[in-house]
Amino acid sequence: MTPKDYRYQVFDTLEDLVALRPDWDRLYSRIPEPAFYHDWRWYHSLFRFLITDISFVCLYWRQELIGVVPLTVGQRTRVLELPVCKYTDLADILLHPEHCNKQVLAVLLAGVRRHFGPWSSIVFHRIRPDSGAYALVRLRSGFTRIDVVRRNTFFKTRNEQDLTALSKKHLKNINRFERRLLKENGNLEYEYQNVSEDGIEAFLDIENSGWKGEAGTQSSILSEPLAAAFFRNVARAFTETGQLLLSFAQVNGRRISGQFGILAGDRHYLLKISYHPEYSDYSPGNLLLRSTLQKAAELATVDEVNLVTGPPWADRWHPETLTVYTVTLYSYSLRGLFEYGLLRLKDVIRLFRNKFQTGKAN
Repeated sequence: MTPKDYRYQVFDTLEDLVALRPDWDRLYSRIPEPAFYHDWRWYHSLFRFLITDISFVCLYWRQELIGVVPLTVGQRTRVLELPVCKYTDLADILLHPEHCNKQVLAVLLAGVRRHFGPWSSIVFHRIRPDSGAYALVRLRSGFTRIDVVRRNTFFKTRNEQDLTALSKKHLKNINRFERRLLKENGNLEYEYQNVSEDGIEAFLDIENSGWKGEAGTQSSILSEPLAAAFFRNVARAFTETGQLLLSFAQVNGRRISGQFGILAGDRHYLLKISYHPEYSDYSPGNLLLRSTLQKAAELATVDEVNLVTGPPWADRWHPETLTVYTVTLYSYSLRGLFEYGLLRLKDVIRLFRNKFQTGKAN
């Protein structure tokens, strides 16, 4: 593979994205562990409803699409970013594993400069250490900054033996909540469905009933029309292939907690978890999560249940975690070198300040 075999092309309209889908889907099938946020349907929904200024920098080896790098122009001058918002807790580029090399990185950076003009930094938000973006930018020598931004919590569910790693104390507490709920309210059942219309509306209603709804911070999905349209569109799109999985806990036929999930590969991603505040004393979210983990362990097709985020409440389960990073790649321009140097100087000052304060405390 020589540098001349690689080229780039930028697409930035919805029509372009639709035309790109066959090549995108072929590339998706070549990614070793594809996630929902690699899927064309995810980015199509994101582009339509939430982030409408995405440019897709496509990388080709001869005639084959081997990479897709979605970028938006940041709020700061000459800063480009992997597109994220409050509803995208993980992100990545698409990259064929056999084409993760310095030639591809060079073609990407050259294409970015020609299309966007001089840039000072490219920020890859919310990427896992096993992501294509992380692997590619780590090939850069110097002038790269890696910041820890959050965790990604998950549970291995290859078999029932995996569930023995869960906190026995926490499971005991959940069993106690279940006995109390049954005694005070009646029947408890769990529902799993792959259809979207009734299920997605039921989930959105539950999510809107809590502290995020009209009686609280008004930050629920239903309080934002475009966010609601985004989740409805995602639900319809993934229903077509049976990858949408909506889960509910029901008391006497009333849904009291819900999960919005997507199956990708052997992972069950829980994008959203919500519960009805009227039943909060019974820990309905934990009751449903326990059932979901048990069901996943019984299925040969699901080896992991992934929470996408790293919520503190999940630590009580004793889950596994991965660190999620933001990686910033600085240009070799004067502006890029200045920004990088300034941040390094701040890091040094912060380090000495902490050492001084620690020594003073001792």
